[in-house]
Amino acid sequence: MPAAVLAQLTVTLSTDTAAPLDCAQGRLAIIGSTAFEPVVREAADHYRDSCRKVTFSFDMRGSGEGLRGAGPASRT
Repeated sequence: MPAAVLAQLTVTLSTDTAAPLDCAQGRLAIIGSTAFEPVVREAADHYRDSCRKVTFSFDMRGSGEGLRGAGPASRT
């Protein structure tokens, strides 16, 4: 996921064209690690510059919490 975000940011920063036809609309929820928060927010800002009908919500958490959330569901 982080590599995809960095690749998208690189393409966005190096491209000076009109908005793509596949712009998302509405609210996009971004959930991820606090380590990548600055890059993710910058990528979202650049995306918003091209696709104005989108808003973002961010839920950035520490890596430990993310690993616990990605683990198998607890059984009782």
